[in-house]
Amino acid sequence: MIYKIAQNVRWSCRVTDVKLKTNRANGSKFVVAKLGKYDTGEFLRSIIFFREAIYGQLVSEIQTKKRHTIERIVIRPHNNVYHILQWDDVDRGICTREHLDEVQRDNEGKPIPFNQIVIYANLDNKNLFTVDKVLDKEYIEVNSPIVQSYLNFNNQQYFLKQQEERRKRRESDYDQMMSDLYDAYEEKRYSDMDMSEEERVMSALENGNGELCGF
Repeated sequence: MIYKIAQNVRWSCRVTDVKLKTNRANGSKFVVAKLGKYDTGEFLRSIIFFREAIYGQLVSEIQTKKRHTIERIVIRPHNNVYHILQWDDVDRGICTREHLDEVQRDNEGKPIPFNQIVIYANLDNKNLFTVDKVLDKEYIEVNSPIVQSYLNFNNQQYFLKQQEERRKRRESDYDQMMSDLYDAYEEKRYSDMDMSEEERVMSALENGNGELCGF
């Protein structure tokens, strides 16, 4: 994406909130930290760490109000861009989670083209999230050859489809469990039919069911 930086101001910031989360796909842990202005705590952006061990450090930083720096950057892209909604936009009250990864739209449902945007990047002068990384993830040019796929994406439909698929998997797992239990019951029942009276009594005693045989 071609752009020019119209303004770049370095702000003091701090970690205002941190959560340890689990990736549902593979069970791995990751940490989500929220960054806010140092003086007011006003939310700026979130950052993800894929090192579980950093969780305790970030909790300590909240308690001590450790100071960090971040750049507030005003960008003017060469071509107008659409904004792709992120979790940060949920925290800012711009959208609800049902619209994540969709193109931001106005009250009439029309995509909003931006010719100037504000991003927060370069935490502590490091490459943790650079300007280009933020732009690549959160914006797409209106004349991009793949923009139509973003405009067509409806997360609510996708979310409902995922829910339905999970429900079907749960039902399938339950049906399989009940089938396995029934097979085990039938196998034991036929096995018991082949036992002598003495063998049935001994089996009941071994399985803690002696009262069924008067013991």
